[in-house]
Amino acid sequence: MRKGIPVAIITGGTRGIGKAIAKKLSLQGMSCISIGSSLSSINAIDINDHLHFTSPEQRHRSMAIDLTDWPNWTTQTRNSKKLTFPGYEYTDDLQRRFHENIPLFEEIWDKNASNTNYYVNLLVNCAGITQDSLSLRTSTDEISQIMNINFLSCVSLSNFVCKKMIRSQNLFKRGEMALDHELPKPPPPCIINISSILGEGTIQVPGTSIYSASKAALIQYTRTLSQETETWGIRALSMAPGLVTDTDMIQEMDPQTRQQLNLLMGLNCTTSDVVADDIWDRYLRGQ
Repeated sequence: MRKGIPVAIITGGTRGIGKAIAKKLSLQGMSCISIGSSLSSINAIDINDHLHFTSPEQRHRSMAIDLTDWPNWTTQTRNSKKLTFPGYEYTDDLQRRFHENIPLFEEIWDKNASNTNYYVNLLVNCAGITQDSLSLRTSTDEISQIMNINFLSCVSLSNFVCKKMIRSQNLFKRGEMALDHELPKPPPPCIINISSILGEGTIQVPGTSIYSASKAALIQYTRTLSQETETWGIRALSMAPGLVTDTDMIQEMDPQTRQQLNLLMGLNCTTSDVVADDIWDRYLRGQ
């Protein structure tokens, strides 16, 4: 019987909210796969900054996936029947090893170890891009990129992960995999989609129409997905933080739009670390 070790996948894990989430989860003992948009973005990941080791069972990876290139990134390895991407594996001696083709879901770690199986138990869809123009001045390429990364790639990743979570649940049920009783019992498998208060329909800010629509779609998708996956014991949650003031996305926003957001949201502002704490809490309690 193989020992099951839970893994978290975090998109947008190289900076901002995603970096804070990866840091929080790794400090809590989870093994993490941090996804960035390019090799240059994941090159910025440092052990003891983005990712931490707190137990000998932990393993960490980073992978470069251009989520704006949906649906191409979902089918680029169709011939091998595996999704593989360039990235790094990290060890607790602060070393990293580059690999040209790392499978995202298959053979996560220790494929030759007869007693260990690292399985995906948490997906946090955090990657996102904003909008800096009125709808009529937004090009079709910009619209496509916003929808691809903020919504459509989230859907594809959720679908991929759900299948792996169901497989892991079946391994537990058949007695082919068991939890490590020396570690705290992990919660049931969970997908958390980071949306936005702009997607809830209570606030409208000119210059964010496409962005707001992408987040509204993500919220409704997650609500329905939670009912679809409930039968397998998989939770699907969405979280709509207010203005996360310490992220590059907010800092790079058009000053007038940022000022409008500040005025409309008032005290409804937060930081990346607060969001990361909330993610961990929701993962544990499932709400």
